Amino acid sequence: MNLLPKSCQEFGSVDYWEKFFQQRGRRAFEWYGSYLELCGVLHKYIKPREKPRRNGKRTGRSSGLLTLQRTSPQPQGSPLTSYLCCEHHKAMIAGLALLRNPELLLETPLALLVVGLGRGSLPLFVHDHFPKSCVDAVEIDPSMLEVATQWFGFSQSDRMKVHIADGLDYITSLAGREAWPYYSVVVFDVISKDPTLGMSCPPPAFVDQPFLQKVKSILTPEGVFLYNGREWIADLLLNSFLPGH
Repeated sequence: MNLLPKSCQEFGSVDYWEKFFQQRGRRAFEWYGSYLELCGVLHKYIKPREKPRRNGKRTGRSSGLLTLQRTSPQPQGSPLTSYLCCEHHKAMIAGLALLRNPELLLETPLALLVVGLGRGSLPLFVHDHFPKSCVDAVEIDPSMLEVATQWFGFSQSDRMKVHIADGLDYITSLAGREAWPYYSVVVFDVISKDPTLGMSCPPPAFVDQPFLQKVKSILTPEGVFLYNGREWIADLLLNSFLPGH
């Protein structure tokens, strides 16, 4: 059976996703849609495969390895922070090794700016696994914070703050200040919402050279900039971040 939706309206329909999960078996798929409206039906059909071990003991947190069996929605208070399911998130965490003295990361205070909250998995992973880190997450859509909190166990703390704002405006406002405690790491985990641009990661405005200069201005001299994007963006970054630019 062809499981592709016949229209945008069907793609956003709860009935379509009920039938999809009942008939798809174990075939892989990618999904981009409205979490807020559909997270209930999505979570009926996934459940943690196992729980991680810490210091030899099982914890109450899920591993993030998902099977395709039907179950109840993920309860609040059990975030999937022990496993990064997105390959680009794994690469971003590996990118922290570019900081000075990476062997001391667990003992080093880190200030991170993450633009794009999503379900909150990347900020939560950093928060939980790097005890000296402080994370500012910027999310333009308040409903995403609601979804992350209600369905993925995301929560804020004294080391984890979410700012509901446009990432472009947020960084521009910081770059315009005379004094600012600079970030050790800036992460772009955003995609374009313009269907005419296709899957653009990050959106064109985020890799405009004048804007990248603003990103550079809020980083420490040895800070790291990480992004989810295409290889061709690397040329733009080199032109913006090399000394003298």
